[in-house]
Amino acid sequence: MVSDASSDVSPAGAEPATSQDIPLKAAERAKGDDERRHELLATIASRMLHLEESLLRPPQVVLLGEGNVGKSSVANLLLGQTLLPTSVIENTRTPLLLRYSKRLDLVVLTPDGRRRLDVSQLDAIAEGDLRAMEVGLPSERLKIFEILDTPGLTGTTWLEANPILRASRLLLWCTSAIQAWKESEQRLYSELSPELRRHALLVVTHKDQLRSEHDRQRVEDRLQALTRRRFRSMIFVNGRASLAASLDPHGWQLQSGKRQLEGAIMEELTTMRIRRIREALRILNKLSQLQRENRRLLRDGEPNLVHDNR
Repeated sequence: MVSDASSDVSPAGAEPATSQDIPLKAAERAKGDDERRHELLATIASRMLHLEESLLRPPQVVLLGEGNVGKSSVANLLLGQTLLPTSVIENTRTPLLLRYSKRLDLVVLTPDGRRRLDVSQLDAIAEGDLRAMEVGLPSERLKIFEILDTPGLTGTTWLEANPILRASRLLLWCTSAIQAWKESEQRLYSELSPELRRHALLVVTHKDQLRSEHDRQRVEDRLQALTRRRFRSMIFVNGRASLAASLDPHGWQLQSGKRQLEGAIMEELTTMRIRRIREALRILNKLSQLQRENRRLLRDGEPNLVHDNR
């Protein structure tokens, strides 16, 4: 009698299965899962750092636009007073970050890094070596939001690569009422990244040069049609009206557009903060899920990302 040995023969061309194959494949799968969890954890950690910065530090209000449209006047309007040293005011070709400090403080960003200077030392730095300036001022406004004043734009490549620009920011695009939203402005604005344009207000400067309320309304109607809801809101301001502030503070705030601008900024910053908090909660929930998965793997005796990195 001949026994049937067909069950002991492997299919043609196939390697015979061994007892080591199963645990080896399981180890490979575990390694792949471990690497994916590591990548996910690194991504979450990076996002948490950005969120921590945006939640703990004041957000940036970024003034953008072409040259000579009154961006610096808008910055002074928001500050409510002129606190900047003359040497800083005259330097209009360098991004300028205004932040809160108990006393006047000047930091410059050069290719060699950050340097703290006395104001009198600013002229000693070659213009080509100056990437940005940070000025600390004793202004209560700057506890709520920082102000980033930028040079007149001719291109946008340098902007988003500049280290002074932070993740949590509100864009104020400044355009002159007498030549509002020119084709060159439309081109520049369209070159900005969608993320930078996500929270943006249109600030129409030099409204004092419009002859009447009727003219102002015509400009507003035209801009509403041309911008097609690219901006969250539109505010007309007169940054040069500050001389009248001491005579009639209440009337000046209305005439200059300061109150309307501050209201629009605070509304948008509140929206941004709520979005950031929701994102933080989503990330914390994801981290909680990863931790539960790691505890399960540790219980089952499989490789564990958190355990192995302790």
